[in-house]
Amino acid sequence: MILIYKYFFLSLFFLSAFIALRFIAIQFNLFDKPEKRKIHNYPIPYVGGIIIYLIILSLSFFRNYPFEINYLIYASSIVFIIGFLDDKFNLNPLLRLFFQFSSSFIILGSGVIIHNLGDYYF
Repeated sequence: MILIYKYFFLSLFFLSAFIALRFIAIQFNLFDKPEKRKIHNYPIPYVGGIIIYLIILSLSFFRNYPFEINYLIYASSIVFIIGFLDDKFNLNPLLRLFFQFSSSFIILGSGVIIHNLGDYYF
């Protein structure tokens, strides 16, 4: 029963964080603006990806995941931060590629091996 309350309050926390981040996005102009490469027609706030990242990161602290999952979460943190900075400041593609390769080398160096992808048929 305590576990249900813990996840209920975590859900409320992230819902309130989403609302707060939406106001912060308006305040600091954190919007993806439409241009010819984009498919949306009006500015979209960046807060959706931030909330998903925060949920996954916080669950890694509350749950006792194996070390392999923690390596995946921390390496994906690098990709998240670089992606967010690229959205805001339009970074050099070689810099983005460097950090994405660094993230993949962290995962490879940790010894994580993918044996299968489940019951997917290609």
